Amino acid sequence: MESVLRAVASWAHRTLDTASPPRSAISGRGGSGGG
Repeated sequence: MESVLRAVASWAHRTLDTASPPRSAISGRGGSGGG
């Protein structure tokens, strides 16, 4: 089950990052250069 939660979390993070690039910059992540 953990794998599913991780997959959902990763997908949500990617979706949010793609939907709101400015937020990523504010958070300190370079958008496509996260990690």
